[in-house]
Amino acid sequence: MDSMVPSEGTDTGSIPVVNTIKKIPFYKGFIMEVCMNFSDEKYKIGLYNLINSKIVNVHDKTDCFYLLISNVDSKDLDNLLNLMVDFSDLSKEECYKLLQNKKIPYALKNKFLELAYRCLDLGMPLGNNLVNGFNTSNYLAHSLEVARVSSNIANKMGLDSDKAFRMGLLHDYGRKYEQNFKHVIIGFEKLYDLGYFEEAIGALTHSYINGNTYAIFEPLNKEALECDIYKFLKTYEYTDYDRILNLADLMASANGVLEPRLRIEDIETRRKITKEQKEYFLNELVKLINYTLKMIGEEENIEDFNEASIKIYKKIK
Repeated sequence: MDSMVPSEGTDTGSIPVVNTIKKIPFYKGFIMEVCMNFSDEKYKIGLYNLINSKIVNVHDKTDCFYLLISNVDSKDLDNLLNLMVDFSDLSKEECYKLLQNKKIPYALKNKFLELAYRCLDLGMPLGNNLVNGFNTSNYLAHSLEVARVSSNIANKMGLDSDKAFRMGLLHDYGRKYEQNFKHVIIGFEKLYDLGYFEEAIGALTHSYINGNTYAIFEPLNKEALECDIYKFLKTYEYTDYDRILNLADLMASANGVLEPRLRIEDIETRRKITKEQKEYFLNELVKLINYTLKMIGEEENIEDFNEASIKIYKKIK
C-alpha cells in the first residue's frame, strides 16, 4: 500500500462523492522514478483476459499462506517456529521444513496458519530479524492482518470472505522481491505465473484507492501516460473486493488493526506527504468508508474524516 497520491478524473463507480474537500489537481514535483510496465507482453494479454472472463479459483487460504512464506528466511519466521515447536515437539529445523513443504495435509497447514495468527495476537512479529531497525518480517504480519480485515469486511457485506482473505493475504506478494513501488507489478507477474489469478488482480489494485490513476506520476508526463499500470487503472472497473482491499490495507498495520487515521500517521513516518496530497487522499478515503458503511447496512454520509475513521474502526475491528 503506502500510496497517498492524488488523481484527476478517477472513476469511482457507484461510490458516493463527498463534497466537503475540494478536488485538488495533481501538482508538479512528485514523480516516482519507477517503470510501471510489465516485463513481458504476455502479462498485458493475460491481464486483459482475466478482467474479461470469469476466473475459476483453485486455491484455498492455506495455499496462499504457504505461497506467502515459501522460501522466506527462517529468521523472519522465528517466533512462529517457536510456537510450532511447542505445538509439535519437533525441532525448529524440522518445523521450518514443514513450512516449506506444500504437500503436507490441509489440516496441518491450517493449524500453522492459526499459529501465525496466534503469534500476532500475542503481540509478536513472525520473526525478529532487524535491518537498520526495521523488522524484515513486517510485510508478512501486515499481509496476515490485511487478510483478516478483508475477510471480516466481506463477511459483513455478504460477499465471499474466503476470496477477500486470499486477496488480502497475497496483496503484497511482490514485497518478497522488491520493497519499493515495483512490488505492485512484480506481485502481479509472479502470482499470474503461479496461477493465482484473483490474487494477482489484488496485487495491482491494492495501492490505488478508488482506482487512483495518478499514484506514481504526473498527468502531463506523456511517457507515464503510456505506462501499463496507468492504462489498466483507467479502464478497469473496481469490484467490491478491490475496494475492500483498499480499505483493509489502510486499517491493517504489522502491529494490528488501526483506525485509518492512525494507519495514515504510521505511513507518514515512512513517506513524505504534502498537505495537498493528504487532503485529496482523505477525501477519497471518506468516500470509500461511506460506501463500505452503506454496504454493511449503515446508511450514513459522514463528511468529517476523523468521525468516519472512528466509525469504520468500530464496525470492522
